Amino acid sequence: MISLRTAIGKGALVVALTTGCDSTSGRETVVNLAITATTRAGGAPASFVTEDGWQVQLTEAAIAIGPVYLFENPPPLAQRLPWWRPDGWLLPMAHAHAGDQHFNGGAVLAEYVDQLRYDCLSGPASLGSTPATVGTARAFSLRLDPPRLKSGEVDLTHGHHAWVAGTATREGETIAFEGGLDIDAAGTLRRVDGLPTEAPLDEGGTFTLVVHPDAWLEGADFASLPASMEAGQPRRITASTQPGAVWFLGARGRQGYAGRYEPATP
Repeated sequence: MISLRTAIGKGALVVALTTGCDSTSGRETVVNLAITATTRAGGAPASFVTEDGWQVQLTEAAIAIGPVYLFENPPPLAQRLPWWRPDGWLLPMAHAHAGDQHFNGGAVLAEYVDQLRYDCLSGPASLGSTPATVGTARAFSLRLDPPRLKSGEVDLTHGHHAWVAGTATREGETIAFEGGLDIDAAGTLRRVDGLPTEAPLDEGGTFTLVVHPDAWLEGADFASLPASMEAGQPRRITASTQPGAVWFLGARGRQGYAGRYEPATP
């Protein structure tokens, strides 16, 4: 297999053009890339209810995300949910896994090799257009690296991989919270592999990376956050808190992301 990588624009978008693969035609095309955020149910990302009944209202939700890779192969069946889960045979898991595991995604049909600091509450954003290899992408992977802040750029994540702020209300109790997520560089913890999609890449279509902020805090017990040292200040989510541990898993799992493809309008 021989790959030819062609950079465009400022080097942010790169496509791997692959020969010798039966599953793609090898024909070059142009597709659009975009990013948006919703709840897993498809609603506005700022407001959702957790499984434990917390009504969450986000005022800030940002993440440093990228690169993103689109692969020809579906996620391997070995990455299933446990056998006792009824959906375990249908929805393969994404893994931010140890270094001894490998996601064999086959040919890379397209890549976004830059990093984007995305405000999840700001609505959809275009990432521009890029060359791509014609074929169906059935999986994608992404990286969650420390933010690389450019001169004059607003630090949406406050120096962390991701940042949230808002309130959580349950049974008459309202808790204000804020905090950042940091991911250690050990192994491949910053890589999330094997995310399922079905994207028949072709001329003028759009692949949209969908971020689900509600998955970050599913299972969080906001009442467990220690009180702020200063009166009137939000409680802090850190790695040592229960919501911080939940967030660490949620931001790196299959439920946190989706891929959506829309063909070009005739």
